[in-house]
Amino acid sequence: MKKLWTNTVPGKDSFADSIFHYYQELPKYLRGYHKCSREEVFQLAALIYRVKFEDDKSHFPTIPKMLRELVPQDLIRQMSPDDWKRQTTETNYPEILLIAINKHGVSLIDPKTKDILTTHPFTKISNWSSGNTYFHITIGNLVRGSKLLCETSLGYKMDDLLTSYISQMLTTMNRQRSGRGHSK
Repeated sequence: MKKLWTNTVPGKDSFADSIFHYYQELPKYLRGYHKCSREEVFQLAALIYRVKFEDDKSHFPTIPKMLRELVPQDLIRQMSPDDWKRQTTETNYPEILLIAINKHGVSLIDPKTKDILTTHPFTKISNWSSGNTYFHITIGNLVRGSKLLCETSLGYKMDDLLTSYISQMLTTMNRQRSGRGHSK
């Protein structure tokens, strides 16, 4: 499983896309984490069907029963509360948010529209913590920074991913600094 997607360009390596990326992203897609138009959802459902059954059309009659394996949950009105992160501290955002942690930072996403509400770069994150039922993050300085407290069962995973990205960022910055020091 690919944890950090810093140098990955989807579509550049079709072998990696079909062997690794597809299987890693499919569960996230089915949970509704990707913004897709209705037409894209139809096309992706057809492609997912082909991956599962190739050219076998005998499963067409069972498509209504297998919608959860083909279509994002939010589009078939079967959203599971544990898949979303409920936040309780920031009144400018919806009560329920999706949180994406990737090479750009921590993004807060509206789960209905899939619009990115804001992205906080790693350089602006001053503190974070997690537990069995929460993920807490401070953006800006510890005194006047904005705090976001989220109710989620994925707090430890979010903490680990954020820690990994920030460690990689600091390692890269230290390499660049030490490289500049040797060239003077």
